[in-house]
Amino acid sequence: MREHTETLEDFVLEERVRHAGYHYLAELFRDPAALSGEIELPAQLAEIVTAIEDHELHRSCDRLVTSFEEADATLLRRDYSALFVGPQNLLAPPYGSVYLEPAKRQVMGESTQDVIRLYRQAGLEVSPEFKEPPDHVRLELRFMSHVIKSIIDALSEPDAEWERADALVNTQLGFLQRHLVAWVKPFTHLITENSSTAFYSALAEFTERFVAYDYQHAAKTMYEDFSRLNPNTGSR
Repeated sequence: MREHTETLEDFVLEERVRHAGYHYLAELFRDPAALSGEIELPAQLAEIVTAIEDHELHRSCDRLVTSFEEADATLLRRDYSALFVGPQNLLAPPYGSVYLEPAKRQVMGESTQDVIRLYRQAGLEVSPEFKEPPDHVRLELRFMSHVIKSIIDALSEPDAEWERADALVNTQLGFLQRHLVAWVKPFTHLITENSSTAFYSALAEFTERFVAYDYQHAAKTMYEDFSRLNPNTGSR
């Protein structure tokens, strides 16, 4: 479990681990054709995970690295398409609204609009170059990486921007609770049930473990440490 930090510098170092973890995890949900030249990516994620005190997460990450190293590129592309792209019915739709609004089972529902609002709240707009809906798993993971980095940047200024960081902390926690944590488990279970490659099975296991650990331990400790270190907390 992540330990409580005593100083702002220690807090920032811990948050860099979370930022990098979400960043590398998001990259692994790219099209395998784009991953072909990124052979070091799982190893970079594994290096980050060593800073997290959770042996099951380490084991899961080791499996992810091994399965990527041993994967056949053609089989990966086929599995990726069947799971996340189509053209047939997707075996594991990578969109939050499919799981958060199961009665409708559609994208761009009310939950997607909430995602867009939270992105804007953090100063982000979805690039028109990104052709998927805003609640695509890769974009939600990238958002977590971005908002954590924005908090780090706000607190790394000569005069730390505590008010801005406080707003981003609350945005981050709200996003985790209402979105990523709320649908990652049924999503990853569909990957596990339907994947035909060891890599996507391992990616599903690691994603579920990483997000659950972050929400239950790291994010909770982050909020407690931030509240304790924030000089404005007492004036609320």
